[in-house]
Amino acid sequence: MGVSDPRRGVPLLLEWFAREGRDLPWRRTYRPYEVLLSEILLQQTRMEAAVPYFLRFLERFPTLEALAGAPEEEVLALWTGLGYYRRARSLREAAARLIALGYREPPEDEGVLRSLPGLGSYTVGAVRSIAYNLPAPAVDGNVVRVLARWFDLPGTFQGKGRKELEALALSLIPPGRARDCNQALMELGALVCVPSSPRCPVCPLVSCCLARWRGTEALRPEKVSRGASVQALGVAGLVRHRGKLLLRRRPPRGLWAGFWEFPWRLLEEGEDPGAALGRELAPLLGEVEIPPPCCEVRHAFLRTRVRLLGFLLDLPEGWEPTPGQGTWWTLEEAAGLPASAGCRKLLERLRREDGESPRC
Repeated sequence: MGVSDPRRGVPLLLEWFAREGRDLPWRRTYRPYEVLLSEILLQQTRMEAAVPYFLRFLERFPTLEALAGAPEEEVLALWTGLGYYRRARSLREAAARLIALGYREPPEDEGVLRSLPGLGSYTVGAVRSIAYNLPAPAVDGNVVRVLARWFDLPGTFQGKGRKELEALALSLIPPGRARDCNQALMELGALVCVPSSPRCPVCPLVSCCLARWRGTEALRPEKVSRGASVQALGVAGLVRHRGKLLLRRRPPRGLWAGFWEFPWRLLEEGEDPGAALGRELAPLLGEVEIPPPCCEVRHAFLRTRVRLLGFLLDLPEGWEPTPGQGTWWTLEEAAGLPASAGCRKLLERLRREDGESPRC
């Protein structure tokens, strides 16, 4: 027996969400600012990681106005560890624009929301439907997967295909149930209709899912072809003097814009790590003897996966820094700065060894 009408699963989906939906902090009030904050945090971030950040952000910036008036560096420092830092900058800028327009909460107006930095079709739809219960599609990766399997739709849903999926999602929303319907689709994709080994037997849509009946659930949605990751080796100088660490700040634009970091660089093929680091440190310290590496951390950015070797250099007590040599911070101060994942991992190594012999 096949599936005659997949849409009859909508009431089943809503019943499942009412019973199984997670108790999340922004679901207790559906305050527009909290909904917007949660949606920005959840971009490229798992729920388990996002919730603690949400609570810390809300404690430090309880209102849109508080976020708009905060220094960028403070916002980035609180965001440290989530990655994709452009989200934090865009969120702060969006808050400032809304305050300048006279809003104290993100509005329901679609045009205003679309004019804000960092808000695409999904986020605009999520704010309007979840915060204001307005009929608007909110199609993220989880919803793409659920709809592609539920209706057995081929394609990767990029460009025009995504617009067609948004139209389908909108058509499924019962009158007055936009908030519940959109969240139910997201929740189902996160908890049951997962990318690998979907939990079909416990899915509320199992009786009306076309892909399940046709045996194509593993093929939906079709995967987007991505380039292979690049493996790289890097070196970083952990320079200490009188209890402080030498850090430099990245340019205001580009990757990790405005972040602090240890002096570091990626190696070219065949390049000697110690000699390469010596050349990197020369403009800051002059000629220094490079010891063997003391630790190794791994991190990734874009499609590059880096093995980063840390070299601990303790400068002699009589050495004096000269202008232009970067900025010196205590370990505690450095831990509170916005920094890349690689720098944070090296700082953590130093923190664990603080007070012991010079090693990391």
